[in-house]
Amino acid sequence: VKAVSRITRARLVRRLAHIPFARQILLFQICVVLLVVGVGFALVGWSMDRQLTDQYERRALAVAHAVAADPDIADAVAAGDVPVVSTDAERVRQATDALFVVVTDARGIRLAHPNPAEIGRHVSTDPSEALAGHDVVDVQRGTLGWSARGKVPVFAADHRVVGEVSVGFAADDVRAN
Repeated sequence: VKAVSRITRARLVRRLAHIPFARQILLFQICVVLLVVGVGFALVGWSMDRQLTDQYERRALAVAHAVAADPDIADAVAAGDVPVVSTDAERVRQATDALFVVVTDARGIRLAHPNPAEIGRHVSTDPSEALAGHDVVDVQRGTLGWSARGKVPVFAADHRVVGEVSVGFAADDVRAN
């Protein structure tokens, strides 16, 4: 393999020696321009991907805030009323085209999930930040796949955290737009 690469390099050097210097410079400039254009496209693509992901994360956070701010949801979460919570969460999920609207109690046990078999189970991603009263936005993999998501606490009327709302939009949706 090394002998072949030496022979190939030797042939390339001999061929370049027969090309006029002006053409060698022109070829070099064309290669540099192509490299710069390629790197530029890659950077623009990365930047646009990041901006789009940020927009979906903010959208997920806004939907999660709207759900958590609903006093009926907060009361139902505090009471552990699965039928009310899951019905309202599913209605919001369908209206927003979200991948999921998951609502949990203060222990991270699902009260609402698009897959009814997941209700009553602990969430697959860490709920501790939201249950500590903080908003969270990120891209994570959960039971429904990769998604741009927002998580917010659900506060009872007495201002204690009684649960959390997690809303996610599928990563495939982010990439498709």
